[in-house]
Amino acid sequence: NAIQSLEGSMPGHWSTFNAKSLLGAALLGAGDLEASDVHLLEGFNGMIGLASEMGVEDRIWIERNIEWLATVREKKGDSVEAANWREKLEAFRSAKIVAPELRKQAALLARGGQTSEAIAMYEKAAAIPGESLDHAAVWELYARTMQWEKAVESCRLSTPAHWKGLHLYYETKAYEELRVHFQSRLRDVQMMFDPRASWMPREFVRIAGFAPLEEGDRDAVRRLAEFVASREGVPMWQLMDVGGAMYRLGEFEAWWDSLPAGSGLRAGDVNALIVAILRFQKLQDRESRELLESRIRGLEGICRADAARGDLGPNWHSYIRHMAWIREGRRVLEGGAPEVGVSRVME
Repeated sequence: NAIQSLEGSMPGHWSTFNAKSLLGAALLGAGDLEASDVHLLEGFNGMIGLASEMGVEDRIWIERNIEWLATVREKKGDSVEAANWREKLEAFRSAKIVAPELRKQAALLARGGQTSEAIAMYEKAAAIPGESLDHAAVWELYARTMQWEKAVESCRLSTPAHWKGLHLYYETKAYEELRVHFQSRLRDVQMMFDPRASWMPREFVRIAGFAPLEEGDRDAVRRLAEFVASREGVPMWQLMDVGGAMYRLGEFEAWWDSLPAGSGLRAGDVNALIVAILRFQKLQDRESRELLESRIRGLEGICRADAARGDLGPNWHSYIRHMAWIREGRRVLEGGAPEVGVSRVME
């Protein structure tokens, strides 16, 4: 009755499978080998499927379950099956030692810049029975090697709202997830205007350059852009992406014209591309077209050089942003419909 109650209230839960295992052990002690075998198998199959989510203490119960299954078969006189379960027991015990060591080696490889080798090591650890992929450790490694689908899936399973992960939702066209997470984080980041930690507002200003925006986001994006632009004594590269947010707001030209000639806010390849986009939209002549094409080729050259290395490095998200702006430049040249994100959908 207790098992039935657990199955009704917590189907698929670790506690339910563990209870079946313990019942099987009790039946083994009572000599009911057939019933014991059924419950132990159900418990084992359920727990092994959840093993990667469990802690060390929980995994001990899987080990005991395997040992009980071997004992049942020994008492039944099935020496072949008993030997098979004893082998599984040794493999499971070995995996508790091997898998953590492989993940430790993978982390060292990743820190040393050997990204592909680190991925292979993490995947080797995940292939061990009862183990699974360390998604929190591997999703950025996949992103660095442009394995976008694997990267976004591991991000979803570990840190779905991470600001870097928002780039992956865009790259894989998961626009609704991008919209939901961006708006949620946008509300959070507005409270992080601590001058000692201005990197977060800055990154969200950059993300505003390609994330789907709604009318209700306008004030929040503008406040973030103004906050980043007002920062004093910060490197020029930290200011470059304010222009992308202003473009999305449809306020780039007025903002640009108000900047001093030597302002760091004027720097950067994206700003140069935006200036060329607006010039082409206004003049539609050969000179403005050639300028825009030149700016696009400049960004494409940067992206090709990054991709040719096979590892985009820790700033892999810059590659995605650059590609987003390249697509926007191409769209304007070809007169295409606005894409989700990037295009000035808020005008």
